[in-house]
Order: sequence, then structure tokens, then C-alpha cells
Amino acid sequence: MAAPDRQERSREILSPAVARNAFASYRLVVRVPPGEPYTLYVGQHPENAVRVTLYREEAAGNRPGAIPDRLRRVEQPAVGTLAPEEAAHTYWMDLWVVRDAPVRRIKVEAQLHAGGDWVAYPMEVRVMPPIAASSTRSGGPLPGIGEPADAATAGPLREYLCGTRTEPGQHPLTVRGLIRRNALQDFSIAKAREQHYGREAVVGKIAAIAGIGDTAAWCEENAQISRPPGPEWYLRIRDLLLHGW
Repeated sequence: MAAPDRQERSREILSPAVARNAFASYRLVVRVPPGEPYTLYVGQHPENAVRVTLYREEAAGNRPGAIPDRLRRVEQPAVGTLAPEEAAHTYWMDLWVVRDAPVRRIKVEAQLHAGGDWVAYPMEVRVMPPIAASSTRSGGPLPGIGEPADAATAGPLREYLCGTRTEPGQHPLTVRGLIRRNALQDFSIAKAREQHYGREAVVGKIAAIAGIGDTAAWCEENAQISRPPGPEWYLRIRDLLLHGW
């Protein structure tokens, strides 16, 4: 985990819920002895239940502590070898769930072959009823590369809570950009939830998770988010939107 995102306890993802007409993204970390070739593949059951895209995460420069933010698409199976100075290789795994996907449980399994052995990490992925909007471009500028991962959700969160919209800029393919893309999907689901629960109720629950007491005053003052500890607090918003209440 990059230094800005380190916390005492990280969430272990075993049975994630995902929306339809949307991406769900996960980070795969490959740690093998330097110089030992490895092969990485993502299997699923049923076959083609989701569309899997793998990106290799790359840091700008080779300086110690550089954060891997740039993304380079790789075909499966992905192959690699750690250099002596590398502790791990990291991959961004994008799962695309089509709009008319059946609501069900599927298996997505990262499979690593190295040193003559296979290691598998299976996830039971739960395809949920919510459907994200097809167009989710906006969200404001991207945060700096050294900011915590949840900073990329701040623009979409502000746009939703305050009813504003920022014209999207052109950015290279990065981890920060895809985190923001996923947050925009989430808030398109929030707008759909308003039809059932009402905007006041949906906004109130999301603001409470973000540590915002008076939403109107917060928007008027252009205040910063009072983040709960750690970068994973935002996932509680996603859980709320996918499961309802």
C-alpha cells in the first residue's frame, strides 16, 4: 500500500458487491523473489460473467517511495519479473458488469504461478440490482499524486451533495482517474436512490458518512471534507448505495 494510504487495518475483500452498467476495481499485489518469473491470470465462473481488464501500475521515475499511479494495459496472462530493487508489482483489475447482467453471485479468482506453484485468491462477487448511469463524466480536477486515494472521490462527492458540476478535463490513464470514475458511478446510483427514498434522506446519510453536519453550510463555505481516519471510509458510501437501507 502506498504511504499516503497506509492504515492499521485494511479491508480484506472476499465478497464484494458490484453495480450493473458499471466498473468495479481492485488492486492485485504480486510479491515473488526478485529474478523469478511469474504469470498472473484472472479466471471467472461462469465464464465471461464480467469483462476483466488488467493494468500494470507504474510510478513516474524510479526514486524510492515513488507512487505507482500511471496505468498501462496488459493482456492476460500478465507476465513479469521483479528487479532486485523492487518489493512488488501491482496491478489494477477492472471488472465491467453489463447493464442487463443477472443479479447473482459469481466467482472471480486471481491466479498466480511462480516457482512451480499456483496461488489463487478467489472472490465471491455479488452482482446487485442498482444500475449506474451510462454518462458520468465530470468530477473536477484530479488531486495530487501524493494525496490519499480517497481524495479522488472528493470532487464527485461535492458535485452530488452541492448540486454543482465541473467541466471535465483531459487526463492520462491513472489510478486517481479511475477512482474518480468509480465515484461518479456511485453518485449516479445515489440519484436513482432519490426516487425511492427522497433526496434529503440520501444526501443526509452520505453526508453523515463523510463527517459533514450541515450540508448547506458546507457547500456554501466550500469547506473541506472532515474525513474519518484512513482512506477506506468512502467504501461505506458505496456499500450504502449498493445495498440500500
